[in-house]
Amino acid sequence: MKGSEQKKRIRFAALRSLVLAAGVLLTCTFSAHAEDDRTQFQWGFNPDFFEENEIPYDMRIPDWNSEDGNMEEEILVVVVDGGIDPAHPEMQGKLYEFSEEEQAALGCGRYGYDAVSDDAIDPPPDLHGTHVAGIIGAAWDGEGTSGAGSNVRFISINVGQGDHTPVECTLRAYDFILRALDYGLPIRLVNNSWGNLDSTLAMLPLIEEAGRRGVLSFFSSGNDASDLEHSIFYPVMYLYGSPYIVVVGAHDWAGDEASFSNYGTAATDVFAPGTEIMSSVTGYAAGNYSYRSGTSMACPAACGACAVLAAAHPEVTDAAELKTLFLSCTRPSDAMEDVGANGIVDLSVEARGDRAPVIEDIRAEGTSLIIDGAFFGTEGTVTVTDAKDAAKTYDAVPGSLRYGADRIVLSLQEEPSGILRVRVKERTWGKFDTSLVMCKASSAVFDKTLSLPAEYGERAVFDAMYDYQAAGFLGGQDQFLYYLPLRFVQENGDLAFEQFYRYDIANDTWSELAPLPERVVATQGAFLDGYFYVAGADESGREARFYRYDLAADAWERLEEKGLPRRSSAVNCDGELMLIGGITGGTGISANHISGEYYYYDPAENTLYREGTLAEPVYGAVARFADDTLYVFGQTVAGRDEIVTSLQCLDDFGSGAAQLLQSPFPELFEGEGLQRPDFSPALHGGFAACEEGLICTGVRSADCKTDTWLLKRDVTDFTPLSRSASDGEVYWPASAVHDGVFYVIGSSHFEEGHRFFRAIALSDLLR
Repeated sequence: MKGSEQKKRIRFAALRSLVLAAGVLLTCTFSAHAEDDRTQFQWGFNPDFFEENEIPYDMRIPDWNSEDGNMEEEILVVVVDGGIDPAHPEMQGKLYEFSEEEQAALGCGRYGYDAVSDDAIDPPPDLHGTHVAGIIGAAWDGEGTSGAGSNVRFISINVGQGDHTPVECTLRAYDFILRALDYGLPIRLVNNSWGNLDSTLAMLPLIEEAGRRGVLSFFSSGNDASDLEHSIFYPVMYLYGSPYIVVVGAHDWAGDEASFSNYGTAATDVFAPGTEIMSSVTGYAAGNYSYRSGTSMACPAACGACAVLAAAHPEVTDAAELKTLFLSCTRPSDAMEDVGANGIVDLSVEARGDRAPVIEDIRAEGTSLIIDGAFFGTEGTVTVTDAKDAAKTYDAVPGSLRYGADRIVLSLQEEPSGILRVRVKERTWGKFDTSLVMCKASSAVFDKTLSLPAEYGERAVFDAMYDYQAAGFLGGQDQFLYYLPLRFVQENGDLAFEQFYRYDIANDTWSELAPLPERVVATQGAFLDGYFYVAGADESGREARFYRYDLAADAWERLEEKGLPRRSSAVNCDGELMLIGGITGGTGISANHISGEYYYYDPAENTLYREGTLAEPVYGAVARFADDTLYVFGQTVAGRDEIVTSLQCLDDFGSGAAQLLQSPFPELFEGEGLQRPDFSPALHGGFAACEEGLICTGVRSADCKTDTWLLKRDVTDFTPLSRSASDGEVYWPASAVHDGVFYVIGSSHFEEGHRFFRAIALSDLLR
């Protein structure tokens, strides 16, 4: 290695002063001659970077940067990111080259697949994607940097450049991976250094299908300094509990959690080096190396270490088994014990054998707790607490603990409920693992758990995985509930209705009704005189749509729009069908074209009449009517392009003026990023009206005691209620009040199948 320790420490300290807490960051970019050896600056891989009396927090990768390499077997890694630059010196001979036959069969370019264009072209070179690839497997040639593994080959998949990664691109990426596996490509690992606030369960079946074929996927935990167990960070928490996914947080050179890194005692699997990481970037002549910080750097560090491990264990072809083996190669850190599950990646464990325990599955059966996994050792401790209240512990019956190397069984002194946080700590080396398990619903949850549609959430409804179902509209009529789930139209990002379900309340059964003749971009519907009305826009969002469903005939009829604004919303206001807001002109969405009107629709004449004026123009509104009060939550455009939301109400409907409620929303977590800075009813809260006011469900209070709230008439703020829809965080809820019962259907990370449908008597909810 070149350079003195003193010079390295000074240089490192100077670079460290430039790091900001915001996350992914370019701290220093510079040109370098091809003959320059820059491995001396790669602290995450290089134990010689540290002085002898310091504890090195590199990953202790065996034989790193040695002349003979550290991998006999080649490992094929897919980098789902911006494109890898094939012209970079570090990438020479490192990219898998698709033959012309493979390119024709798979619809890709010579070096990979561009999921953004979905055309048979090479992924465009990208700084971020090239930096990530260099961390995993930059060439070991004595020049520039060296990756974690010496014998890694890459497939590049471009899912976007810049800060946002569109959902449809990531779904196409995994669809391509499955097709490549079908074609026979021996893919072992996938690196995903991306994330955003989108959401879809459609990723899960794709990743798990790849996992069943031997592919282990790595995901960065994100850079918002947030607890993932209380966040909406996509896709990590929508994939929680999968045996085929490793979630990676970032630590710094001192072994502390990086200030920007997301965390979670169960949601984050491991931590890896993620601050001031030197690696390759695009543009060899302009500056081909840079220091960058973020979980985007920690993720490929862990993925590269796993590639080394996979090459050392060619007999481990099962992805879940490889994950367990990898998670056992960690060491504890006092700084990580309260923020991560397993600790810091440490491949030197392979030689010593001091493996960390790995929890693979937990079951609660009455008062018994069964923990399956590996490397538990011969003795240790098990700590069980309530995930929402760490002060609440579940003590074991004295003498009941049966501690085995791969199974632990104990009896608790009381039957657990809600979500448990379980930590296993083996005694010999003090290493640990933490996991969460959902038990029976706690006493705070709505008392009736109901069945879901048989195919709801199954891959069959994902329409080739490019669209997915979310919550949507739920409403009651006679002895039934009717449910229109939203489908995310990936081509333009809109939410649309298509499939239609009916729930038989008395028999707790579902049936599928005639679907809409086309997808309608809308947010709700309305019942009136034996019909169900849906207003909105066509799939392109450029033309108004108005449909009526005959409840008796199970048939849809398209009505003439006759001046109906696009993306207007239908609502029954005391026996009259009203259309709220919408977009009146143009082909896009602009402030000048959003309607501030609401209209009366006469079904007999199929005619629309202007009825009144809203407090603020809105489109795509969620409108609820009860006790002569209309509540309207909708979107508008402020300034040039900023989309903002508002809640307004019309008391004494038909005679009173609309009022804009300035700050009505339920208590939200403080902070930026993942802590819900922007309230969205489709994602965060389902609205339902009753005589007492407007009920909102889905927004958990900071003390985790409730997720359901009431906005009383003539009151400006929501107040918390005592019951919750789920013990876990709730997303994409749809709710309704019908015959004195409050119903909610939605998603939660910890519910079985990630979905739930529950109900409670309205009198009990409002008690």
